[in-house]
Amino acid sequence: MRKNSRNSEHQNKVDNLVHLLSRAESCLQAKEYHEALEYLDRASRSGPIQSASPETYRFHYLRGLAFFWQGNQRAAWEEVESAFGAFKRVHPSFTLPKPEELPAFAAKNLKALRAIEVALFEGLEGRSSEETAKNRERLERRIFEISASLENLTPLSKLHQLAGSILRHLGKLPEAIEHLEWAATGFRLSRDWASLAETLNRISLVHMAGGELQTAIQILEQARHYSLKAKNHYFELILRSNVALCQLLAGVWRIPLSSLPDVLAESKKAGDFPRYTTTLLLWGQANLLAGRVKECRKALTEAKNICLEKKLLGVLKFSYGFLADLAMAENQLEEAEAHLKKVLEVSETSAPSSGPMGEAWQKLGEVYAARREYDRAMKAFATSQEHLSKHPEKLVEGAVWRGIGVCHLKTEQFRLGQKDFKKAFEVFESCGNEWEQAKTAVLAAECGAFAAAEIYPKLVWAKEIFKKLEHPAWRKRAQAFLEQREERPANVPLRVAHRLAEKEEIVKALAETNGNISQAAKKLGVLRQTLQYKIKQYKIDA
Repeated sequence: MRKNSRNSEHQNKVDNLVHLLSRAESCLQAKEYHEALEYLDRASRSGPIQSASPETYRFHYLRGLAFFWQGNQRAAWEEVESAFGAFKRVHPSFTLPKPEELPAFAAKNLKALRAIEVALFEGLEGRSSEETAKNRERLERRIFEISASLENLTPLSKLHQLAGSILRHLGKLPEAIEHLEWAATGFRLSRDWASLAETLNRISLVHMAGGELQTAIQILEQARHYSLKAKNHYFELILRSNVALCQLLAGVWRIPLSSLPDVLAESKKAGDFPRYTTTLLLWGQANLLAGRVKECRKALTEAKNICLEKKLLGVLKFSYGFLADLAMAENQLEEAEAHLKKVLEVSETSAPSSGPMGEAWQKLGEVYAARREYDRAMKAFATSQEHLSKHPEKLVEGAVWRGIGVCHLKTEQFRLGQKDFKKAFEVFESCGNEWEQAKTAVLAAECGAFAAAEIYPKLVWAKEIFKKLEHPAWRKRAQAFLEQREERPANVPLRVAHRLAEKEEIVKALAETNGNISQAAKKLGVLRQTLQYKIKQYKIDA
């Protein structure tokens, strides 16, 4: 009786634990992360959880998931490691194959299953009943073992999916890819198309961080296929907006302008404010690249206001970043600085170690450089590099080197500036991003970073890229330098190239201010006496 009583008591504890874990899982599905952690805390207090039980694996996995969505990635990773350990204790005979070995693993086991089924239904005839019973028992046990191994792919795939997502946020991109590829192959084998689409989406985000936009787009198109196969049309729309993000980062604006309205309409209809505001930001950026400033401001302002009303801090910091882009495009540098400081402020509140911090500091560096505050700009770029060392973003890294190059050239540190621009070119070329390479060529020419013979071929190429991507303003800037080719010696030294660029900048400022030296000096960000000295030095007719 005592034994039965103990068994009954133990079963009640297990049932209560399973109930609490189920409630926590329901809260996670409803995005109620704080409530989920409360249920999990109650589960941990309900009694000791056996280390080698399915409940242990599930407990740590759910805690990891809750911490992940709250933005506490280090705590999430600790739970994931505990979940991996629990899984191995529950399934000690399950050998963990590498991602590339998974198809062979499944094929081998499926082949063995078919062979056993044939043996059961056809190969046991003509033997004694006792021998047949023994063979049947052995084969049925083997079927159970193989089936269990294949069924383990689904929970293990979910764990690898979470691990890869956490590692991406921690800036460990190669490790993230390894886990996510394992998960994708596992979901593909178990024919879980919805989970496969989600995992492919997360793989694309890793490639985006690496600046590999074309690879990311290809993977997102695969994800869209599997999402439609799973009949999840709404997630397919979300994937479409991620494709648009990649296109905008590559300087393509016309396709997003045609694809994003459907996403806006459906996300608004579904009441999905995080997705709706995110898509509004992309819509605003597409309009900005197309030169439609009014439409851009309307979209970005609406997104910011919704984020403030709904307290969507994660999207709010991005909205301030996009507003800073708009302000910089209009040369409203004070306004741009204020928006970027808001990005830093919100990021410190919601996720102080997140990737947007690196980009915000990089853009602040550009603002300070545009105001000729080169010391402040260099400090901002250095801070950006510190963040990028923890959260790599390849395109931001290239922009940082480009900004540092501008600062060095403007302070007449010519060789350093040239090296910085070469690093920027290398980064963007490694990503295959023609848009950023072309912009870098124009900025290098305007700063006098290279001799004419070296920069003109890049400008000819850049002009065609701007034509292809439909950016007339940038094309005009490239053309302006190409038209001066006959006026400059082909192998003009670097220092002379820089001074020619500076002279042209002064002439342009004087023309725009009708020869008013005080206004031109203010426009150039230098003292009036300095400008007068430069006018005399370059023999400019003022």
